[in-house]
Amino acid sequence: MIRTPGSARRAPRGGSVTLEFILVLPLLVVTLFAVAQFTVALLYRQAVSHAATVAARVAGQGEGINGVAQVVDDVLRTAHGINVLPDNSSSGVRIVLEVGQSDAWGRPASSSFGDPSMTCNPPATPTVGPNQVRVTICFKLNRNPPFNWLHNFNNDYVDFSQGVFQISSLVEKE
Repeated sequence: MIRTPGSARRAPRGGSVTLEFILVLPLLVVTLFAVAQFTVALLYRQAVSHAATVAARVAGQGEGINGVAQVVDDVLRTAHGINVLPDNSSSGVRIVLEVGQSDAWGRPASSSFGDPSMTCNPPATPTVGPNQVRVTICFKLNRNPPFNWLHNFNNDYVDFSQGVFQISSLVEKE
């Protein structure tokens, strides 16, 4: 056997590659679960944000809290199968409609709809102007099982079970 310069003999590494894979595999699995969990959380956040925007547009056209709740229900049910209506007592969703000042439609300055066990306080700023309406949607994250994947590994790191998305949309009245 003739050796050429630069061609070193390689030792078999089968055992060390397997050991390295076994050591890295748990980290890869946890990372995969983390990516999947945060992806699902972002999809839900996007759906709630879209529902708040569409509901605010409808409220700007003079719709009351029941009509706004119907719009939110339609958007969330279509996106993720989340029902806000008709059983709103345990939906995990609360909707708050704020009107800048009393208007021709006779809506109160603030009204709410949804899960009464939730507290949903709209943001203090920006304030709702006289010709504006704001819709705030609060959404509990523990209403769906996908948000507890990492909680099973160690609840000190990530726990979505107590989390709430609160998203507001402010529009001008039409």
